[in-house]
Amino acid sequence: MRARFRPSSAIKQFLSPPGAGAINLGILMNQDGSAVGRFYAHTAEDGQGRRLPSEHWQLLRDHLRQVAELAKGFARPLGLEAEAELAGLLHDLGKYAKRFQDRLHNNSIHGINHWAAGSVHAGETLKQLAVSFAVDGHHTGIPALDGNESFETHRQAQSRPEGLAGMHRLC
Repeated sequence: MRARFRPSSAIKQFLSPPGAGAINLGILMNQDGSAVGRFYAHTAEDGQGRRLPSEHWQLLRDHLRQVAELAKGFARPLGLEAEAELAGLLHDLGKYAKRFQDRLHNNSIHGINHWAAGSVHAGETLKQLAVSFAVDGHHTGIPALDGNESFETHRQAQSRPEGLAGMHRLC
């Protein structure tokens, strides 16, 4: 029987209030607690398709929390609320990267992987392989489990000392 995931420590850590130099799911803080800048999940457009100023964009903090709540609700009939909530919180973790934020302001920037950070964090740090698989699969597609080489690769990587960070050597 598999051990049940206990969301309290992982989710509380992820949602903890900012301290010196901490990220509070949307605003990077200086040592004195003042805001350095905001992190966005998506841009916004007006009715004619013109990009609106950043004050109309969706904060990444809000996006992650909204997705986590939706995922939790969808997973309730399966008894997997905690895992789904965590996957929702981590699915776009890489959008905190400066390069992704630059991309929102510059359409010429392409090829940014904004999900691997959340997938690796789930698997490496939190040891939640199913959450890692769901985060990655949400962006790349989740193949069928029957004969699924991707899931097997994740499982093999999880059992290696270098973990998911060494996955590229398995592929």
